[in-house]
Amino acid sequence: MRTIIDEHKFLKSLERDFGISAQRLDELRDSFIENIARTPEAFPKVPGSNLYRVVVNPFPGLAHLNLWFTFDDTTVTLKEVDKIE
Repeated sequence: MRTIIDEHKFLKSLERDFGISAQRLDELRDSFIENIARTPEAFPKVPGSNLYRVVVNPFPGLAHLNLWFTFDDTTVTLKEVDKIE
């Protein structure tokens, strides 16, 4: 499993900018972050770049989010999160 590098403090920004509780952050980390660390190549790649994307639905009723990341043989680097409008 690859090491996750939270380049822009992604998990903290989910709490601060999107109002996601600490408990839900733990659940998200345990599910999708672990999946990204294990099989990042399974997620859609942005053509012509080294960016990959995963869509996150943190809570019913909240906006879906794009999580952008890159990876190599040993690490996954979380790059950015934005809201899907």
